[in-house]
Amino acid sequence: MSELNRVGGGRTQPPVAPGPSREEKREAPRASVTSIKGALADIAGKARPIAGAIRGAAAETATSIRQSSAWATASDRLRTMARDRLIAASDAGLIDRLGRVKDALAQAAEKAVVARAVGPNLKTLLGNINPLDAAIDDHQREQMLSAIKKLDLKAEIATLDDTGEFRAADREVFEQIYMENFPAAEAVPMETIRAAMANRRANGTELDGKRFTLCYTGKLPGEAERRPLAFAQGGTLDAGEHGMVSFAEYLAVQDDFRGNGMLHVMLGFVNASAMAAVAKHNQATGENKAMLGAVWEIDPLGRGEDSKDRLYTIQRNRIYDHAGALVVMGETSDGQRVPVHAQPDVTPTGDTGNWHLHFVYRPNPGSPAFDKAALVAASQSYDGYFRDWAATAQPGVNETTIVEAAQYKAEQHAQFDHIVLMKPSEAPSDSDMARGDPLIAEIVAEEYGLTRADGQPYKEVDFADSTVRNVIADQAAAAFESEREAAAAAVK
Repeated sequence: MSELNRVGGGRTQPPVAPGPSREEKREAPRASVTSIKGALADIAGKARPIAGAIRGAAAETATSIRQSSAWATASDRLRTMARDRLIAASDAGLIDRLGRVKDALAQAAEKAVVARAVGPNLKTLLGNINPLDAAIDDHQREQMLSAIKKLDLKAEIATLDDTGEFRAADREVFEQIYMENFPAAEAVPMETIRAAMANRRANGTELDGKRFTLCYTGKLPGEAERRPLAFAQGGTLDAGEHGMVSFAEYLAVQDDFRGNGMLHVMLGFVNASAMAAVAKHNQATGENKAMLGAVWEIDPLGRGEDSKDRLYTIQRNRIYDHAGALVVMGETSDGQRVPVHAQPDVTPTGDTGNWHLHFVYRPNPGSPAFDKAALVAASQSYDGYFRDWAATAQPGVNETTIVEAAQYKAEQHAQFDHIVLMKPSEAPSDSDMARGDPLIAEIVAEEYGLTRADGQPYKEVDFADSTVRNVIADQAAAAFESEREAAAAAVK
């Protein structure tokens, strides 16, 4: 049989030539590698001169560029920019460090000024509290610091001497400022204040900040001696679940010292004293009460024993506006404004009765809203404040008058569910409130010297009559307008 290759169905293919031997297969790859290496070496040899020529040309070109004015200008510009940036970075760091040093020196200088203005008793109460830090904003802080420097001011908590009497310097402040600036209907007698101070000394609470009298002395530029400057009677009141408030009961400044920012100073020092009191309270009780702000009392627009006092309420309201004070008023469901406050009768004779005053609030930054609950709590704490006076058993303040004022306030508070806060200059005047409030109508009729149509003084029964109250309000409003017109004409 012939040698055939069969595929599939018997078709035939041409014969295939014999392949290389095993030895030939092993030698073939070695020959290929040798051939490739030779070719690469030949190419590299030819490329070297070309690469060298390219590098030489590039070097010559770079040298030419460096020598050109354009390159020199660009290079100088780059070096200048780098140098300036380094200098700027260095200067910025230096300026920042100098700024920090400057701030630290300014703060140290402020502390030194305030330290000189704080008497030993006040220092004991405040501890590390800086009165400037009790300011509610930068404006108040600046005003406080300016007044302290300009007036060479000194503030001290009044205390009694070893005989139980006022120290001579404190007595001067009481007599020249306190007794001269507050009408008898509003001023707690000096003897009552002295007796209350004696009680606090006996109880070890003389410097606890719950009650205090701040006496300020100073001098105007050019004066040689320090003299009585201002007076502040105050304390700390509980305002319910949210915290406590400082209470400035009496604030007064010697006439020729006014206009120097003393309201800011007095409120700041009262606030700082109350801050210390709150800290002591929290430490003693384990509570965490906050300092919500300050409260005090002011005369409504048009209140005063004479025309001069009544007209001054216009300017005073503007001052309180700038100080951040807000009058607290109740508001009924139909939008009626309701007075919320009255001071107990503090006169030795006890024949003045309750005395309405606007209740004002100035919040500290970040404090929660002052609502009716806070008002009622502060009002009740206020009654406790006056019980401190009553505990002296001195004529002028007693439990009966405190309860009568508390009753009036409770009746007022029952008329509304929420309060509104407004600037003093926008709050209702005496004549406005007299229309709806018998107590205020009585005060207005007495201070303006108003009489009935028959020329007789109004009687208590008259004030309960809304028609009569409207007549009184109209008479007072007309009288006050006449006083304002006369004052305006006098300055033309």
